[in-house]
Amino acid sequence: MSLRYKILLALTAVMILILGILTFHLWITAWGRIETNQRGMAELLKSVAQDWLAEVHTSKDWETLKSRLNYSTLFTNWVIVDENLLPVISAAPISNQDIFKKDKLIAEVMQSRQPIFRDGYVIAPLIMPDNRLLVMKMETTRLSGLDFNPIESVKTILVVMPLGTLILILSMYILLTKLVLNPIEMLSKASMGIASGNYQVNLPITRSKDEIAQLVTAFRTMAKELHEYQTDMEGKIQEARERIQATEAQLIVAQRLSATGTLAAGIAHEINNPLGGILNAADALKKGQLDKSQTQQYLDIIIDGLLRIQDILKKILQSFSHRVSPQPLDLKIIIERAISLVRHRIDENKITLSNTIPFYLPQVFADATELQQVFLNLLMNAVDAIVAKNSPDKKIEIFHESNDKLITISIRDSGIGMDKEQIDSAFDMFYTTKQPGQGTGLGLSVAYNIIQNHGGKITIQSEKNIGTTVKSSLPVLRKKIETMIAAGK
Repeated sequence: MSLRYKILLALTAVMILILGILTFHLWITAWGRIETNQRGMAELLKSVAQDWLAEVHTSKDWETLKSRLNYSTLFTNWVIVDENLLPVISAAPISNQDIFKKDKLIAEVMQSRQPIFRDGYVIAPLIMPDNRLLVMKMETTRLSGLDFNPIESVKTILVVMPLGTLILILSMYILLTKLVLNPIEMLSKASMGIASGNYQVNLPITRSKDEIAQLVTAFRTMAKELHEYQTDMEGKIQEARERIQATEAQLIVAQRLSATGTLAAGIAHEINNPLGGILNAADALKKGQLDKSQTQQYLDIIIDGLLRIQDILKKILQSFSHRVSPQPLDLKIIIERAISLVRHRIDENKITLSNTIPFYLPQVFADATELQQVFLNLLMNAVDAIVAKNSPDKKIEIFHESNDKLITISIRDSGIGMDKEQIDSAFDMFYTTKQPGQGTGLGLSVAYNIIQNHGGKITIQSEKNIGTTVKSSLPVLRKKIETMIAAGK
């Protein structure tokens, strides 16, 4: 809705509000007058009924009273009940004699002996000549002379007020349209043109010196400068985007190389253990002094050692493959591979590792190598934080949370932790809390970019000298997407 229609609607609403307030006031006054008249008439009817009831002594007198009440046009839909809340006489036959026992108003009048006027009925106590208490309930809504016509009560307002209000609305509308609405409409159209990419707007030059004219002039100048700036920035933005993409790819490779160097000692240790056994077994076989059973035993040692080395090399090749290949993945397998690559550091520092990630989790669609690098970096950071704290409490916990949309893998350590300032800078490139030469400051930055590129998010919760929890959330692989992948689309 345009501004001019909003102003017109607002002015009309003010008129309707004024008319409504006056009408409501007259309406309430009229209803109050009607209620007062009804109460007065009800008191009169009670007095008449009481006078007639004083003449009742026999059953024949009850019939006479009933005829009087029915004959009178003042009494409508009436009934008289006794102290047991049972009808004595009524205007019409009553099929259910116990219906008045549930009437709380009759019971209230019977107890208080005070009349009640409510919902168009008057319920009044009546005293028999023998001092017995009766209650009469009669309708008063249809008493003659008390009808209310709201149209008549607002006729004067509907004749006088609209004409003056209409003239006021038209005068204000014409003035606002010329001075405010038309210039604002021009600015609105020009703004829409700029939003759609058209910076060459054409606004008329006005001789007026008021605030609206100054606004139009300022807008024209701004549009011209925006056009010049936009032309210059498009080329720069494209160049910057290409540099960022190239830098991000280089950083991922650099972090992989850094992780490889950090793991080199551990990998050498893993290979050296079986290699020492192989060399000892080969040396014994070379001497030729073994019997058949010993020869077989040493051959088995050599084969087992070579298989172990083969398994280690296979994990390394899987971890540092440069081929990016998104596919449905089980996070349990990815995390187990990352754990195996830092297992030597965990065992070397006597750290207790708890991994409660189950196999039944929904799959994610991601690149196995990149996700493994994320969890490898997070595990290495956890180990470094625990070593830096140098405390007997050495724990790493891996657990998960999941719903229909996200799977969140949390890695919690009991390490040195971070303060708020360190948390705010944790994902910045080249930022590290480690000693010089012990960290590149790329691990969390690369992990952040990888998780973001997979449509997820990564957050840190930490407290100094207590520990750190890093949460990595990834979208669940939808069944529809999984079907399309299986079909090769």
